[in-house]
Amino acid sequence: MWLPGLLAALALASACTGSPVKGSTSPTATPSPTKRQVQQTIRLNGRLAFAYQQDDNIDIYILELPSGALSRLTSDPAADFSPAWSPDGKKIAFRSDRKGNDEVFVMNADGTGQRNLTKNPRSDYSPAWSPTGREIAFATTRQDPSNDVWLMDPDGRNPRPLVEQTGIDEYPTWSPDGSRLAFQCTLGTIMSNRVGDFEVCVVNADGTGLRRITDAPGISAAGGWSPDGSLIVFNSNRDQAPANFSSCGDIFVVQPDGAELRKVTDGSFLDCVSQWASDGHIFFSSDRRDPGGETDIWVMNPDGTDATLLTPFPGEKLEGVFFPAGD
Repeated sequence: MWLPGLLAALALASACTGSPVKGSTSPTATPSPTKRQVQQTIRLNGRLAFAYQQDDNIDIYILELPSGALSRLTSDPAADFSPAWSPDGKKIAFRSDRKGNDEVFVMNADGTGQRNLTKNPRSDYSPAWSPTGREIAFATTRQDPSNDVWLMDPDGRNPRPLVEQTGIDEYPTWSPDGSRLAFQCTLGTIMSNRVGDFEVCVVNADGTGLRRITDAPGISAAGGWSPDGSLIVFNSNRDQAPANFSSCGDIFVVQPDGAELRKVTDGSFLDCVSQWASDGHIFFSSDRRDPGGETDIWVMNPDGTDATLLTPFPGEKLEGVFFPAGD
């Protein structure tokens, strides 16, 4: 599996400093869209952006649904991943180490106009657009080698800290009304295997009201908010292999105050949530098609039913984020 490669996607302990392994191949220019057959139990209409590894290189692709047309947006020999849609669907922010260190880039939704937003020698990654589009949250080591969550304007200007606390804080995700953010945090706690004890934290958009809402052995990673903002979805290895390096395991939902925690998936597969989309569906990566092997993008209803494979083609696919048609 590609789990050691896409640390950012899975909220792994080394994500604050590590990057995916780059291959020796240099991709050619973006090819013409390719049709991929997608058998949908859940019918979708929109665009799925995701990180895709072929030939040891990681790039960002778009899968048009329901047509199955596949387009490649990036073709740099460096690692490009962690796509994040702007609220209007016109731009995608992403993480890349093409400048020698992790930076936040942005591009148009067709892959044109790629540019570096952060331009900083420290590690900057895991971008997340605010619902208004006026801010981008991201993780950075600018003032703390263990990572904090910062905000910046959508053009990269005015970077400022939002969360500054002990331990690793990363992979923020905004509530639909923009009033709060969830993210993964360690609060300085390290497990016996020397991996960060990641939990889910919530903070107000002005930096107040910080609280941890999960507490269990293993790694838990926030994946997004329900469309009404009443629930947060996250993945955790707590019930499978808490000592493992990856947070992939089962998917859970919990209220923003930590109440009413409920398991959505329950099995031996490695499930990692990537988004609770505005159309109400939960998107996640999983090795269900190839246990212990390649990872695909799947979609399911919020109760875990009708799990549908979206990427039945070779290669590692992770971090699927969906922009519904008409949004």
